[in-house]
Amino acid sequence: MSRLQVTTPDALPEESRAETTLRPSRLEEFVGQTQVLSSLQIAIDAARARGDTLDHTLFFGPPGLGKTTLAMLMSREMGVQLRTTSGPVLEKPGDLVGMLTGLGPGDILFIDEIHRLRPALEEFLYPAMEDFRVDVRIADGPNAQTIPMALERFTLIGATTRFGLLTPPMRARFGMVERLNFYPESDLAVILTRSAKLLDVPIEEDGAAEISRRSRGTPRVANRLLRRVRDYAQVKADGHITAAVARDALERLNVDEFGLDDMDGRIVRTIIEKFDGGPVGVGTVAVAVGEDSGTIEEVYEPYLIQQGLLERTPRHPSPINALAITAQNPRPRSLTGRHAYRTADFDYPLPEQLIAQVPSALRGDSRMLIVDRTRADGPAALRDGVFSELPSLLESGDLLVINTTKVRHARLIGTRPSGAPAEVLLIHPSVNDTWIAIGRPGSALRPGKRIELPEGMAVETLEILTNGERVVRFLGGSAADAMDRFGALPLPPYIDRPPETEDEVRYQTVYAERPGSVAAPTAGLHFTEAHLQQISEAGVDIALVDLEVGPGTFKPVEEEDLENHPMHPEQYEIPEDTASKIAATRARGRRVWAVGTTVVRTLESAVQTDGTVNSGQSSTRLMITPGYSFRIVDALITNFHLPRSTLLMLVSAFA
Repeated sequence: MSRLQVTTPDALPEESRAETTLRPSRLEEFVGQTQVLSSLQIAIDAARARGDTLDHTLFFGPPGLGKTTLAMLMSREMGVQLRTTSGPVLEKPGDLVGMLTGLGPGDILFIDEIHRLRPALEEFLYPAMEDFRVDVRIADGPNAQTIPMALERFTLIGATTRFGLLTPPMRARFGMVERLNFYPESDLAVILTRSAKLLDVPIEEDGAAEISRRSRGTPRVANRLLRRVRDYAQVKADGHITAAVARDALERLNVDEFGLDDMDGRIVRTIIEKFDGGPVGVGTVAVAVGEDSGTIEEVYEPYLIQQGLLERTPRHPSPINALAITAQNPRPRSLTGRHAYRTADFDYPLPEQLIAQVPSALRGDSRMLIVDRTRADGPAALRDGVFSELPSLLESGDLLVINTTKVRHARLIGTRPSGAPAEVLLIHPSVNDTWIAIGRPGSALRPGKRIELPEGMAVETLEILTNGERVVRFLGGSAADAMDRFGALPLPPYIDRPPETEDEVRYQTVYAERPGSVAAPTAGLHFTEAHLQQISEAGVDIALVDLEVGPGTFKPVEEEDLENHPMHPEQYEIPEDTASKIAATRARGRRVWAVGTTVVRTLESAVQTDGTVNSGQSSTRLMITPGYSFRIVDALITNFHLPRSTLLMLVSAFA
């Protein structure tokens, strides 16, 4: 099996039996796509209670995400028969007549690739979907006759990877339209664990995590990789799939750590090397790489956009859609974009005496520089102000998006066996009750070494990762116990003083909810409850996201070539309500305000090809530099940022 076959999200002919074995048998066993499942369960429960049929349903999204599986599960939940076909195999209305007339009350007809139906077949389906009848022609020519034939009430489920190719009349006839999105790694790990159990293959949590990372956000790819890793484990290991076994097996298959295949690389390299980073039309790219343009849009483009390697720009003067490369994720130098900025371009002298070591006496009393970018006749206008002016800058109908993450007491001070002090900073939990951490001195966090904490607890280093982070575990108690008892808030490195009692309040936003960060989203520290109430009363809606701020936010860019700077992944979650509010705000032509760079990176990482924001959990490595085309955020509230920092680069790009 080639590298392309291993990572393709399309179903391979020889996999039908294996896929059937691993599919869930009940809707409650389906993992991921929480919003879709909730909508389907409500519809199914309501239809069963009424003794009615389900509304016609359309699933759309990239291939391999479970559209066919959901159709099968819906038929089982309703206790009805399912008949399946696909758009390309249907050539004439007669091909549909037998299927439609053979359906019983409430049965389901599933049409995959429904966007490829011929126009005549679409028109033939309209009365079947609306009036449950078809007009059958029994003769041609001047004596042609049609006979109306009644059908049982049925449900049509359509699936498409190209929602935009469906005609408006066809789209309008579906009562439920559900988008399936790429799966976060956590959901894929659950799917892999379940599949491994069905295949009777022992798998460790870290092994499942390693495979899920390379699965392109697609369960079909994840299960395919699992079967290949299973073979390797049986021959080269003891049959158990660990992280090391999975890593070795996938490297032999040439599946890189991001799940990219050869065509992904060719598309990206072509845009950079032949078209100066873009924008360039999809059709032009297709000719250059020798691939069908529809395949690029359907298979490759969605994942590359999700990974931050491509962005879809507004249509440029050509009659086709455009793609443009972005310098976002850390990748080989071949991904350098058009804007050849160097890190030195973002350096400036910052006297230490100008860095405030304590906050203002009251929240909201900070000074504020207002940058008006709306001027068309020259550079942006600058004006001094105070933060309490902010509510007057927002307008009714605008949307304010805030990051509700809360700073953990993640800084632990202990001692080495010699009695010398040592420090551990917990970043995020990992598998098997371990944590990812950093600390100082580095010699105190070598594998096998322990840092003693009060009350008999200790932190033991298990492994040093390639990026210098450590895998640690706790002895004599849990990480939560240690943070509750001995942990301190990790103040930014430019604050040259020990934590104080007041920091417990002032270094958290007033709307902080879920602990998960090692640093505060500092732009939000200026808001008071009164500010938020005033903004809300002015007709401005407020939406929430949660991005767990990691230590990389303070890491200066040490490489002069921006492409060589590693952006550490940060986890985020966007509620469905927030995605809906953003869509509504943009539909009415109002502005989306981001409170802080963390909100900017969250929203811009989750934007889809159609301009909507994908809700749910994921992670981002997005690095924004000048030249980036912002898709969601219209206005930004941010602090001043350190020289040579990625945050300064983001603000420079926005300004």
